[in-house]
Amino acid sequence: MTAFDIREIERISGLTERQIQSVARRGLISPLTKKHDQSDPLTFQDILTLRKIGQLISSHCSFSSVLRQLSDIHANKAPDQPLSALNVSTIGPYLVIQVDGIYQHAISGQTFLNFNMDHEGERSNVLQFPLHSDTPPTHSFAATLSETELERILDSDELTSDDWFNLGIQFEALNENVRARSAYRNAIGLDENNIDAYINLGRLLQLDDKFRDAKKLYEKVLQLRPENELANYNLGTLFDMLDEFDLAVRYYQRAPNMAMAHHNLARIYDQLGNEVKAARHLSIKRELEHE
Repeated sequence: MTAFDIREIERISGLTERQIQSVARRGLISPLTKKHDQSDPLTFQDILTLRKIGQLISSHCSFSSVLRQLSDIHANKAPDQPLSALNVSTIGPYLVIQVDGIYQHAISGQTFLNFNMDHEGERSNVLQFPLHSDTPPTHSFAATLSETELERILDSDELTSDDWFNLGIQFEALNENVRARSAYRNAIGLDENNIDAYINLGRLLQLDDKFRDAKKLYEKVLQLRPENELANYNLGTLFDMLDEFDLAVRYYQRAPNMAMAHHNLARIYDQLGNEVKAARHLSIKRELEHE
């Protein structure tokens, strides 16, 4: 654990001391010390959980509502799964969790597909690859920490696969892609089933024109989770960049709930002179964007 002063925690999370204490009382983070002159020993996951809570609060979803719903999620999640590792967002006053491109109401389990979310907010801790798309790229839920804060965390010898994944996102936010790639590799080294790390590492390698390595990572995800739409979509963009349109179409078609996939399919069919299919996929894209 790393010791953080309460004022430092407030700055990172955007929460007040009273709110942070409420989170601790709910058991969502490590217990806090009672003395104001002491720093509180918190894990990296604790800090990310607090930051995530701060980001979820909006005019539609109050702190008390976020805390109540997160407590329910915490009570029902797998014991070894950090709360900060869940892909949580909001629809109005409700929290939803994203799994493989599908959004579920955090409490009832009701499914939502590609609902229209505020572009100013976060949608997923997995960074999508928006090639040939007019859809804005997604952002991470994780806090953007300063270099000093990152170095303090890196000094820890207890970092988990999820910790390294979150650090990769941090480094991407700082445009330090070399360190991000290293962090994602560390995440995979600690957990060979960390699908999000494979996807993000593949995306960075693809951006660096290392197509063969990126392809292997996407294919690894599809071995673990064949239905993963983001991996199928990214593999489609890879073949798209190489002008292998038959393969690009094949993988885009395996991401039917992603508006960007239909955008790219429409572009390919338009280039091939198939106006009917191009129009159909543009129509589907618009429907998905407005759901």
